[in-house]
Amino acid sequence: MTRILIIDNHPLIREGLKRLLDGHATLQVVGEAGDGYGALHRLMAGPVDLAIVDICLPGLSDVELISRLRAQRPGLRVLVLSLHGHVAIAQRALCAGANGYLTKDMAPDLILASIEKVAEGGRALSPLLAEALAFESLQQRRGQDALSAREQEVLEGLANGESLGAIAVRLGISHKTVSTHKANLMTKMGFNSMADLFRYAIAQGLCLAEVQG
Repeated sequence: MTRILIIDNHPLIREGLKRLLDGHATLQVVGEAGDGYGALHRLMAGPVDLAIVDICLPGLSDVELISRLRAQRPGLRVLVLSLHGHVAIAQRALCAGANGYLTKDMAPDLILASIEKVAEGGRALSPLLAEALAFESLQQRRGQDALSAREQEVLEGLANGESLGAIAVRLGISHKTVSTHKANLMTKMGFNSMADLFRYAIAQGLCLAEVQG
């Protein structure tokens, strides 16, 4: 039996999820919380296998909440259920450790199927988000394919937290040349910030060490 904690500041959403899961053969709601701190407190009160989380909550929310939930209960699976279907928000949640991201406008049967999938160890995304993320990944992969060998080396160095100066010394080129390579690869990859670069690097397995962007 998968024990579920529902974390949402709207009582109607919590009640709706409980009704959706009521009587399920392998899913059981064991608790609920209306804010991030309440969720962490409830997590200490008893075993929980899966947290269904709205990332816009009073107090702790978004990446910080997901990270603290996972840190407090390392084996916990986290499924985001949010009003927001923006790709950047979903990427942020997934990089923080969420196992899935759903939007509240999805049909109840699809939400239930996604909860079952995540409970069984899989991942789940809302159909529109999955399409958008796949398209963005394709565009970025094309961008990486267009990088020169030097630009690829600079990308990997940046992804692993190296400074421009350190990359210049390692590659035996000038600081100015590294800066030029960085500007070119940011343009080719469509990155607007280093945070974009780190998210991409994490998703592609380019990070050899944990980097905070």
